[in-house]
Parts: sequence; structure tokens; C-alpha cells
Amino acid sequence: MKQQAITFIVSQSDPDGGYVASAYWRDGNRNIVTEADDREELLRNIRDAIDAAFDETDEKPELVHLHFVRDETLVLDESGNGSADRYPLRGKSYRFDNPHAPVGIEDWEALK
Repeated sequence: MKQQAITFIVSQSDPDGGYVASAYWRDGNRNIVTEADDREELLRNIRDAIDAAFDETDEKPELVHLHFVRDETLVLDESGNGSADRYPLRGKSYRFDNPHAPVGIEDWEALK
């Protein structure tokens, strides 16, 4: 059975740019990985990696599917006040008077 398409999972390697693309080809148990600084170079490197992974007697994929994976973080509270409410001890110094002393249940404010 001929596998016609290969899917590369593409992710950015660092925040400044650069890509890493990897694919698995079940027939022949091939892992194909390549890197590039920009999208155009990535496409050239993927073609070169496929040519290097398959010899002339192997059936090469006819289509290449690129699946781009990108993670982003959103800050919902842009005023900066929300983090102080969630983390009231952030930025404050603290000390332990007797860190190895046992604590009684009545001392836990969360249980009151």
C-alpha cells in the first residue's frame, strides 16, 4: 500500500525565529528531522531531507503536509493588580522562626 502524503510537525525553535520540522514515515521506519532559520529555507530543507531519506528504489511521498504548532501566552490582567491579589507574598521577605516545630491544627488559618 502506497503512502502518498507525509506530515511534518513544525515548531519554532526559539522566540527569535527558526523552525524545526519532524516527520515519521512508517514504511521503512524513517524519522526525518530538519531545521531552518525561515520558512523558505525550511521548505528547501524538507525537500532535501526527503531526498536524503529515500533512495531511488523507495516510494517517496507525493504530498508534504506541514502542521505548524505554535504556543502563545496571553496576559488577561494587563493592569498588573491581579497578580498581587493572587500572590500576596510575592516580593515580600519572609522568615521562619522555628521551621521544624510542630504545627497544631488550630494554627492553620485555612481550616478556620
